[in-house]
Amino acid sequence: MSVEDRSQFTALLVKGTHEWLIACRRPADAEKLMEFFEDGSKKGGAAQFKKNLQVVRVVNRINAGNRSNKQRPYEVEDAFSLTLKNAGFNLPVDSLLRITKDFKSSGQSQ
Repeated sequence: MSVEDRSQFTALLVKGTHEWLIACRRPADAEKLMEFFEDGSKKGGAAQFKKNLQVVRVVNRINAGNRSNKQRPYEVEDAFSLTLKNAGFNLPVDSLLRITKDFKSSGQSQ
């Protein structure tokens, strides 16, 4: 996935989560979410998400090398869900998968 696609995918996750919080009548949490991802520090959403993506990739490599592993590979949405959970937001991975289900990278036909 290109850098632009990754950026658009992350924006889709943030926007979709924001909309989900609004739909669940949690406007204060929706505002906190936006502040979290607008924070450019190491404690901000983007930095935490990037860190969790790295963790997920390592776990996937370890699991792939274990023949008895039955765990499905973790997805980007799992890392995003972990980021949200660590920041005090609870959004199930299946909800995030619904948010991103129609995403097409620039390399895919529309």
